[in-house]
Amino acid sequence: MKERVLKSKVMQTDDTPVEVLDLNLPRTRLGRIWTYAGDEHHPYTVYGDRPNRSQDGPQAFNGVAKPASSDEGCISAGTRP
Repeated sequence: MKERVLKSKVMQTDDTPVEVLDLNLPRTRLGRIWTYAGDEHHPYTVYGDRPNRSQDGPQAFNGVAKPASSDEGCISAGTRP
């Protein structure tokens, strides 16, 4: 399904904070579930998990995307190789 989403001309990404069990800690920690949604021609949604909100999640997913952030105030796009 990931390959189908990657065929999209545009993709929406978003992260949601979730509590994650960590065996190295006496409590839970905050992790992120990332959602990657394809365009109307590739209407699939793929989920991934990352330990934080950094750009490495979407970049690892497709090698290009830089997520927009409310702190950045802009949307960046890349081109696929």
